[in-house]
Amino acid sequence: MSVARRHHLTVALIAALAGAGIGLEAANHGVLITPTLGFWVGALGIVALVIVIVTAPPEFAIPPISSAEAGWAEFRREMRRARRGVKALTILRVPMSDASTDEDELDARSGALAAHLRLVDRTWVDDGSIYVLLPESPKPAAEALLARVRGHIPGLLPDDVRVATFPDDGLTTGAIIAAVHGAALEEVPIPIRASVAEAGEAIDDKVVGGTAAQS
Repeated sequence: MSVARRHHLTVALIAALAGAGIGLEAANHGVLITPTLGFWVGALGIVALVIVIVTAPPEFAIPPISSAEAGWAEFRREMRRARRGVKALTILRVPMSDASTDEDELDARSGALAAHLRLVDRTWVDDGSIYVLLPESPKPAAEALLARVRGHIPGLLPDDVRVATFPDDGLTTGAIIAAVHGAALEEVPIPIRASVAEAGEAIDDKVVGGTAAQS
């Protein structure tokens, strides 16, 4: 269960128990409602809790982004926000070099990572790597996340996780992508360069003939 979902259910439990307690206490003292009505207030509080648990919306589980295009679009949006607010933005790339690691395994690992993220963070899979987007987070925050995940789930992350931060490692989307791949932008896989450049309306890095021109 994700951190956000646990928080959601905790709040629901407290609210339900508080409502039931108030109803029963009022009934015991003959305040406002009768003992019979107080009993039903308490019962309704418990029923409400069950309904909340069963029908909690899926977005509270912070699911990994299902498509690379959606992930890169979110990356571009957060880059624009970071530029406007002059705030840090960090992206991680978790390379999975094991040829036996299939798409389902990558999705499972991405989901395990998502359980340790904030509501504003995102994770997705593209070209055999897992990407994690941490808005308004400097590099130390990413390092703390990696240490926490490795402490809770040994073996989930390889040793060569790459981290790139705006503005320390670059000022454009292309520069950050190149940094998180540890290579010149021209050496970054073209599908990734293309998906970054095509996502969103404002393009600051254009892929032309297999190379990128940065504004």
